[in-house]
Amino acid sequence: MLVTVQLTDDFHQANKDLVESLDDKGRGYGVVKIKINDLTFGIPLRTNLNHRHCMVLDTVQRGGRSSNRGLDYTKALLIRDETKELGARFNVSSAQKKILISRKKAIINQFERYVKGYVSAVQEGAGNTLSSSTYKYSTLVNYHSELGI
Repeated sequence: MLVTVQLTDDFHQANKDLVESLDDKGRGYGVVKIKINDLTFGIPLRTNLNHRHCMVLDTVQRGGRSSNRGLDYTKALLIRDETKELGARFNVSSAQKKILISRKKAIINQFERYVKGYVSAVQEGAGNTLSSSTYKYSTLVNYHSELGI
């Protein structure tokens, strides 16, 4: 299974100036730890996902409306020091755990494709792609040097 954890205060202190990241530091966002290309990312677990750059884990009814919950690739965060920046386990429902287990490979493949697409768009100067809904609000803009671009 992919590990679900909370970000620590150390992470928030070290990353105060990130562009496009989730700002509600007191909320205790859970992230799923994923390693690609020797980099560790935390993919936030979010509610109200309304785009396709994610892995929906379930849908809940709130106030008479459906709300998708899952992993949001557009808000991925680079974890530089796992021992300082990743904290306690973040509890998810048993149904979500089952999906994280059964879809692990798909989640990793989708996120890798998302990152590769971003890197290619930056390297090619593909302004239309970078300003599209796919990458316009992506946190990957913070990690060019780490991504080799």
